[in-house]
Amino acid sequence: MFKKSVLAEGLSLVTEQHPWAKSCHLGLFVKTGTRHEPTELSGGAHFIEHMVFKGTKDQTAQELLKSIESVGGDINAHTTREYTCYTVQILEKDIERALKSLTDLCFFAEFRESDFETEQKVILNELLMSMDLLEEWIFDLYFEKAYQAHKLGMPILGSAESLVAMTPHALKKYYKKTYSPDQMVLSVTGPVDHDKIKNWFEAFFKKHKFKKLKRPSEAEPTQYIQPQVFKESLLKNSEQIHALWSLPAVPFGGEGRFEAYILNSYLGGGMTSKLYQKLREDHGLAYNVYTVLHSFVDSGSLLIYAGMSPESFDEVKRLMLQELEQLKTNFVSQEDLNFYKSQVEGQILMGADDLDNRMNSLGINEQVFGVYKTPEDVIQEINSVTTESLKAYIQKYMNLDQLSELRIGPQV
Repeated sequence: MFKKSVLAEGLSLVTEQHPWAKSCHLGLFVKTGTRHEPTELSGGAHFIEHMVFKGTKDQTAQELLKSIESVGGDINAHTTREYTCYTVQILEKDIERALKSLTDLCFFAEFRESDFETEQKVILNELLMSMDLLEEWIFDLYFEKAYQAHKLGMPILGSAESLVAMTPHALKKYYKKTYSPDQMVLSVTGPVDHDKIKNWFEAFFKKHKFKKLKRPSEAEPTQYIQPQVFKESLLKNSEQIHALWSLPAVPFGGEGRFEAYILNSYLGGGMTSKLYQKLREDHGLAYNVYTVLHSFVDSGSLLIYAGMSPESFDEVKRLMLQELEQLKTNFVSQEDLNFYKSQVEGQILMGADDLDNRMNSLGINEQVFGVYKTPEDVIQEINSVTTESLKAYIQKYMNLDQLSELRIGPQV
């Protein structure tokens, strides 16, 4: 059962009850991510995510973690280009611990200078580590180059220069400016009592007053942000070439969203996908071959990744382009469409058993659309995809003149 309440302070509470579960999954989504950062605070949203765990007005870092872990719970967070999310998994009987911890993190973090200096070193090491993981780093580089004229291209971790230039005062000021109830969604799944959480927050906001922000919502995009076309190689000491090709794709809420899902599965969504079968199974040219659909509220990219020996690159690229050309010429058959519809439907239904997945889905849908969608609603939209609607999508978005290429590795 789904319930939604919008509190007077602007915080949206969305819950989905699963009475068979033992634990609740909570996610407090804050509408601040990389795209919202001023240039001088590049990496600031992620830095804040680290700093809030260093201690709050009421709890030290150890007390905050022990409060959750002492009852078997788990607390974590992640930053994206469009939002930051703080998560807790905990038994329903201990849910007030989770609410206390989440509100402490998001409203009462201290930002002490000594903690700032320690965490600055941690994030600098995280940045260096990410650059060693070439299969992951190539995706960050893609966004920097494809969206270089827009803040979507700013690295989530920031740069060494921006991290060193930051101050705890500037970061705390940005935290106070961006973390307010009207910019937040709390999503909860499990054996949850919606009214219990609502009443807890009403008492909390009666005790603590927060100013509403006037920042305009970005849930309704005003224009499509087109990724820039580029071709670039970066020399790096490694055994493999890591290659990423990209085409524009539909924004998160745009028309053709479900056609994009099907196309992603068709090209590289699993072991039966066309590119996996051709490049790995038929020719043995790569170990990892897959596609990723990255959608934002006002832009999107379909990314094709392959890792291969330097000697295999030209053949991998030739076969990949051959597959894309065939798709543009022959489109998708009814038989293939039925297969990938069934695949996506199964993934959606099995994903619905994962309460963490449901919590994320509820939170993101509320942030972007302000609506609730059941797995069955999504499947109905998947089933509305036809060979003709896929053809229209391919003709609109799969212009190979807009294909970008990025390579990292030796002999590039």
